[in-house]
Amino acid sequence: MWPSKSQRLFVALVASLSVVLLSLSTGPVIAENAWRSGHPPTIVSAIVDDQRRLVVQFTAPDGMTFGGFVLMDNDPVNATPVAVTTYGPIMPCNNKGMCRGSWLLPSYAENATYTFTSEPLSEAKFPAGTYYLQVDTKNEDPYPSTRQEEFSLIATVILKATPSASSHIVPLLLSVKLPVNNGTPLCVAWRDLLVIGNLAVQAQNRYNASMNAKLAKMSTLTPAVEAIYQRTLKQTSDGKAALAKNVERADSACGVAPSVVARNGEFVPVPVPASNGSATCKKNRDHLVYVNQELLKVVNNIRTTKLSQTTRVRQLNTRFNQLIADLKKSWPLVFKACNS
Repeated sequence: MWPSKSQRLFVALVASLSVVLLSLSTGPVIAENAWRSGHPPTIVSAIVDDQRRLVVQFTAPDGMTFGGFVLMDNDPVNATPVAVTTYGPIMPCNNKGMCRGSWLLPSYAENATYTFTSEPLSEAKFPAGTYYLQVDTKNEDPYPSTRQEEFSLIATVILKATPSASSHIVPLLLSVKLPVNNGTPLCVAWRDLLVIGNLAVQAQNRYNASMNAKLAKMSTLTPAVEAIYQRTLKQTSDGKAALAKNVERADSACGVAPSVVARNGEFVPVPVPASNGSATCKKNRDHLVYVNQELLKVVNNIRTTKLSQTTRVRQLNTRFNQLIADLKKSWPLVFKACNS
């Protein structure tokens, strides 16, 4: 029996619908196979630098075409993810959209190791402690409606407190007592060096006292102030060590029987502060270098001049006193110029 006309129309309609459905299904299947998903980003490193900036390095296998987020919080609950899926673990504060720190990541064209650096983190919003960190990126699905977020493993970063000025005090130096002069040129030379050393102590102490007064007015220290503080600590420590060494040499040279080391001792120049690059600092440092050179000449001459050469001894003492007077004026200037 031949099929009726209505039956033939039904079969044709079913065949045409099958072709349409097949053509609709093949396109998305091909596209879906090309999408990349389930490849979460990996945090390579996460630190807080000396300017209290969060610096995160990470990789994103699915690229960064659609950007993402860096999220951070100090609530310990964030150490354990809410859930773990193909797209990685999700941190509790990320799940609720309530992380203390949330930074939008830009879109990157290339697939590489990416670096994110935040603004300096304030003590008020980000107090010192342990923080939990996650990188959140988007995969390469071309359709926003089906694009998935991908979550890195939860990392830990330690945020230290901003240095407090109250804990920063530059110590003051103590002047040294001059040994009794035994009349030898070497003893005279080393005693004169201790005189110079005591003048250096006075100059350094004036600067240190001024710095301590300024530090007392600060609640926190900037990296620049911290660098000046550390430089002053080293300068003070170096001066103390040099003075102590000269005391040993002077005590030996002025004793009953000066040691070989003292007899062969060398002139120790006045410490020259490190340059801060300013023209004023350079000018004052150059003058201090000149004074050191002149003192070296005088001290070496004193060591080799006999006491019977009274005229020569008087000339050397006059020159030495002139240089000491110069140092009284130049030291405060060089310390101020090179440490501001």
